[in-house]
Amino acid sequence: MGVFCRYSQRRLQGWRLAVYVVPDSIVDVSRPEFSFLSTRGDVKDGKLRIRVSKFRGTLSMGLLIPAPQGMVEGDDAAEFLGWNTTILKRD
Repeated sequence: MGVFCRYSQRRLQGWRLAVYVVPDSIVDVSRPEFSFLSTRGDVKDGKLRIRVSKFRGTLSMGLLIPAPQGMVEGDDAAEFLGWNTTILKRD
């Protein structure tokens, strides 16, 4: 079973690596990687839970963001971004 995650190809231009943020991860919207989420109504104390959502009839299970600079494929981004996830190489 694969995981479906919606993303904007326009936003992905120039990315070499990406981080997949799994559902139920709690992210800090004050970080630049997540600042675009700060306008959502369900932000509490600067934190937001990533939820499974439906966009245009398609289920989206998580969030895809650019990998932090200096990370390589296979690195664990938990320490840098604050939860357990893995760097994914973009084809």
